[in-house]
Amino acid sequence: MKDLNLLYTFEALWRDHSASIAAQNLGVTQAAVSGSLKRLRNDYGDRLFTLVGRRMEPTPFCVHIAPRLLASLAMVREAGSQMPVFDPKSCEKTFTIRMRNVGEVVRFPAIVSELSKVAPQAQIHDFRGE
Repeated sequence: MKDLNLLYTFEALWRDHSASIAAQNLGVTQAAVSGSLKRLRNDYGDRLFTLVGRRMEPTPFCVHIAPRLLASLAMVREAGSQMPVFDPKSCEKTFTIRMRNVGEVVRFPAIVSELSKVAPQAQIHDFRGE
């Protein structure tokens, strides 16, 4: 699977048993969910979910791979939640700002002033454009 977004579609279909409800919960169109399901089906060579009455039910193969796919999505979410939080007060980076002469006169003083308040240890390198 090359597109990790397909994991979100898989999870929504697994949970909701409906392409329409999955689309609503994902904030996408039903056509987008159907397209993602088509890609999943191509990737795995299985229908994964079939329409039984008005519900999308998992195939036996889908039931077999679901724990690993859902665990993979959980790991993706966990990795994203462990991203360090940016703290401007302790930031010691040097930022390069490129602007034209008029920007230097009009905006640069305000930028320097605001940066010194929110990130007192950060520095600005003024890159003069043409």
